Amino acid sequence: MASASSRTSVSDHVLPAGKAQTPVRVLAPPGLLRCLILSWSDQRAQRFQSAAEREAWEAIVCSSAEKFLRNVFQQKIPLTVVDLPQAKFDDYEELRNATAKVCEVSDSLLIICGAGENENEETWARQLGVWAYVPHVAQPAEFDWVFIEARKALAQQASARADSQALQMTTEGHLRRDRMT
Repeated sequence: MASASSRTSVSDHVLPAGKAQTPVRVLAPPGLLRCLILSWSDQRAQRFQSAAEREAWEAIVCSSAEKFLRNVFQQKIPLTVVDLPQAKFDDYEELRNATAKVCEVSDSLLIICGAGENENEETWARQLGVWAYVPHVAQPAEFDWVFIEARKALAQQASARADSQALQMTTEGHLRRDRMT
């Protein structure tokens, strides 16, 4: 057991002159906590972004389907949130088409927030294979719980991948050893 004099903490280390110690908020790789948000409303997008940032997600907000798809193709983003307007809005079909495209080209967890009046929308969303469909989000600022649950789901996925890779490496090691003998 170490004596009290041999223990060091972060506060015991001296940083170079002019360098402030940065507080650690979340112990996770930066890319793991990145999300992409598409919303039909700038105000709603800002509220979704605030909710995401409260839960330590780096939010990339898009106000157009074109910008949204560009981000999907340029970056690997583990969480995507699409906030759909009511079906009567002009952009509705364009946003739905962009959402369907995401499902074709990305393995991101996808959350679709509907306007609540379209009964067929949830069926469409489920057929796409979305991670979550939320039929009516009146207050995007109260959406924190979704970002919390998404982080848990991504952590479980990462853990399952790590376990699978470890098992594969162990199996390959045994097979190589068996071939040598």
